[in-house]
Order: sequence, then structure tokens, then C-alpha cells
Amino acid sequence: MAIIYKIGIRVYFTLVKIVGLFSQRARQFTQSRSLSPLRQSPKHDGANLWIHCASHGEYETAKPLINRYGSRFNIHLTFYSPSGYQVAIDEPKYWTTLRYLAYDHSSKLKAQIHDINPKYVIFIQYEYWYLLLKNLSELSIPYLYYGVQLTESHLLKRPLAKFLREKVNQSQLILTRDAQSQIIGEDLFTTQVVEVGDVRWLQAAANQSQPYSFPFDLTPYEQVIVIGSAWIEDLRLWYTYIESHPRTCFIIAPHDISDDSVGKLISPLNTRPDIWLDHQGEMMTQLESNILIVNILGQLKYLYRIADLAYIGGGLGSGLHNSLEAAIYGTPVLVAGDVKSNPEVRKLIDSGLADRVNTPDDLDHTITKLHATYNKTKATAYLAASLKKSQQAYSLIDKILDV
Repeated sequence: MAIIYKIGIRVYFTLVKIVGLFSQRARQFTQSRSLSPLRQSPKHDGANLWIHCASHGEYETAKPLINRYGSRFNIHLTFYSPSGYQVAIDEPKYWTTLRYLAYDHSSKLKAQIHDINPKYVIFIQYEYWYLLLKNLSELSIPYLYYGVQLTESHLLKRPLAKFLREKVNQSQLILTRDAQSQIIGEDLFTTQVVEVGDVRWLQAAANQSQPYSFPFDLTPYEQVIVIGSAWIEDLRLWYTYIESHPRTCFIIAPHDISDDSVGKLISPLNTRPDIWLDHQGEMMTQLESNILIVNILGQLKYLYRIADLAYIGGGLGSGLHNSLEAAIYGTPVLVAGDVKSNPEVRKLIDSGLADRVNTPDDLDHTITKLHATYNKTKATAYLAASLKKSQQAYSLIDKILDV
């Protein structure tokens, strides 16, 4: 099966290159692999920690680890997707080198490992690349997985994935997000598998502690609703509600901030929204409408603190985005779509700290019910317990890294 994997990976990336002739997104993906690593002066002699993130969400999850271990190691970041790389490039305090992960079939993969020369490698949540793991194992470079979620239908449970499972099993530690993942992991692997809850709580708490000042005057409005990581499918739930609530300020952070995507999101609105752009010159402080489109990466995690209610997008499409960034502020959370694959959202719903909306007609009733039943004291206790559980990850990783 390993041979079939190698052939399949080559075919896949060849197809991506072909699609890149017609798709800007695919072209950006392939062109990114030709970029040279960005480098800064190393802080430590010979102590290199490689942290690999698929995209922006995993990068945010990695930040608590970088803050904890950056004083002992040079941090070498790699990304699979441009969404994380493009944010990290503006945050040089988090890395010594920054680059894209080499293709798993590429001869450049060994060269990349040699250049980074890691003492340890941490994979954030996912990314099971066979040849990368094989090379790390052959070089006796220890690695671990941080924040893994496993399901009964997961790739690693399939019989044909035995060759890949064996490499994941050679990791020093697998930290899972929920009890089901731990049970599945213990059945699949002989290495140590430990549930530490959703480790994204750690970065959510770090975001909460950061100073933040929202530049716009919200006093004219009765409430603020933040619609985060919004896709067109999400906004279809909200258009009627937005038009019928002029005394509410709606702050919308699109998942895709390209002009074309934002244009499609706002075209059904009767009200012309304000658009908050990065580097837009003199900053206005007074909104001209009750709708603000946020076209700045990295703002959303702070915007939730000013919300009376937060809606988390993605559940109607590619997958629900990070709800913990909002919940950490004690903000009632609203989601849509299938939540079965998101254990933390299920816990929030079961605890009365979140609710699920199905149709535009349900929205008004669901919001009223959520506000009426939301218990701030219960929320505070739940958040404290969740954070304490996730902090167990530190002591386990400390032992692996010998710090």
C-alpha cells in the first residue's frame, strides 16, 4: 500500500498543478512550494523545534506551545495551506524559520528535514504524511500529535491505511480532543494516547488576555451580533433577520475576504454595509450602517469579546469553525448544520451555552431562547474546567521535550 500511496500522492499533486492553469487558488498552492524559507537569527544553538500546521486554525492552536517553548527552542513553522502562512508571515515573533511543507513525494522533503534539523516535531491536530513520518522515524527524530480528533470513519481506521497507521504509532504521544478519540486511538495504537480536551481553549484564553480596543462607536445599537467565519450558506440564514433588526449591529467576518466572495455575500442586502479594510487610511469611528464587514485577517478572535451573541460559520459547508474563540468570553454561541463531528460544540449545547439554528424562520426564536436560558455563572465554571483540563497537555509535552 505504501507504493500505491506514493503513486497516488504524485498523481494528486500533478493534478493540482494542472488545475492551477485555470484556478487561482490551486495556482497559489503550487507556486507557494517554490518559495524560499523565511529566516531570522536563531535564538538558541542547536535546539530546534519543528511545528507543522495545516492552516490558520492549527496555527492559532499552536501559539500556546510556541509561547511556552520558544524560550528553549528555535521554532521552525511549516504550513500546508496559504491561510496560515499568510498570517504567520506578519507575526515573526512566533518563528525562526517559516516555510511551506515540501510535497510528500518530493526529493526536497529530505532536504527540508535536514535544513530544519529538528530535535522534536509537533504535528498540530492532523497531517498524516507517510514519507515525512518515515523519514523522521529513520532519523530517530521524535514526533507527537497535539489535539487529534478521531472518529469511527477516520482514515486511520481503514484496513488499507495500516502502513500509515504504523508510522503514526511511532509518535511519542497522541493528545486527543475528546474521550471518543482516546478510545479509538487506544484501539489503533500502542503508543501513549491521552485525552486533554480541546486544546484550542489554551489559545482562546490567551486571546482573552490580550488588550483590544474596537475602533467604532457602538452606543447607537441595542445589541451586537458577530457572525464569524461566514460563508454564503451562513448568511442566507441571516439576511431576513438583519433587515428586520436595524437597532442591532451586525459584524460579519467572511471566511473568504476576496473581493469576489465579499461581493456575493453582501449583494442580497438592502442596506449598504461598511467595510473595514486593513491599511484603509484614516480610520472612521462612526459606522454609517448597522452592518460592518471585517476584511482583516486575525481580527475575529478579538471581536467576539464585544458580542452579545456570536454565530460561528462553516457548519453548513466545509465544517464548523472555532467556536471556543467566542465561548471563552462568556458569549452565547449559535451554530448551524451538523455538529456531530464537533465534540466541543456538542458540549456547549448540552451545557446550555450554545444552540443550533436550522432555518431562517427559526433564528428569531432561537436567539430569544438562548438569551433567556444562558447562565453566566454556569458558563464561567464550564470555561474554567475546560481550560484546566487542556492545561494537562503542557506537563505531558514537557516530559517529551525534556524541559
